[in-house]
Amino acid sequence: MQTTEGPTPHPNIEDWINSLVVINITNWSTLSPGPSKYQKDLTRDALKNSGCPTDIVEDLLLKSYLFNWPDHFKKRTPKGFKMNFNIKHLIYRRIPGVPVVYVAHIGNEAVPKPGILLIFDRLE
Repeated sequence: MQTTEGPTPHPNIEDWINSLVVINITNWSTLSPGPSKYQKDLTRDALKNSGCPTDIVEDLLLKSYLFNWPDHFKKRTPKGFKMNFNIKHLIYRRIPGVPVVYVAHIGNEAVPKPGILLIFDRLE
């Protein structure tokens, strides 16, 4: 009997982040401040396929919107919110198969649990 459920989720965030590759981001111009439904659906599937603990998936997707980031990572502008320079100094882990990175609270003291997602139109 064959299953299509995907890999078994890691039991905790620590185990999961150890399975992800750390990357540097040099081009921030393709960051999506408010990902589309399509981007969120692709990200949800990629999180599941990466072994992300299932209990944090929806919270991470909610925190993929710049509006929902902690205040010290964004600043208000007349047209809404804009990314703050502080976010460029964090440790980023690539989610395989999509242009998405995870910023864990582990190793990034300024990031609240369970972390935040940055969804890009493309990563170079």
